[in-house]
Amino acid sequence: MRRVGDGLLGVVGHPRTLSETLVALAQATSQHVDRDNGARTRLMGCTLAISERRIISTFNAHPRYGWQATGGRRFADVMRDVVQDGPCMFLEIGQRTLLPEHVFMTHDARAALVGGSATPRRVDCSLPA
Repeated sequence: MRRVGDGLLGVVGHPRTLSETLVALAQATSQHVDRDNGARTRLMGCTLAISERRIISTFNAHPRYGWQATGGRRFADVMRDVVQDGPCMFLEIGQRTLLPEHVFMTHDARAALVGGSATPRRVDCSLPA
């Protein structure tokens, strides 16, 4: 997850391990982020799909972060796409700060856990839409 950690906002440094990436995620949810329209706002009210190769988000972050937008696709379709990359994380970020115990690594498309600031839920990403 080094690539993901590098893309998780310049304000949290460059995580090198999974545990450092989790800490960076928690820090990112309490930081203000530059949006694509130039405004700065807290990272909240969005969903993130994170793999070794990419971060896809419903949050319209500034292009310098390297995140991809969902492009109008349903997030369930994004999850099915990202799970093909290998180990990944799915996060729903609400109003509260993200805690490391709410972050889960998905290795099996049949049992993806969507974590975040709400109660985790299990999703089968192997099924067609």
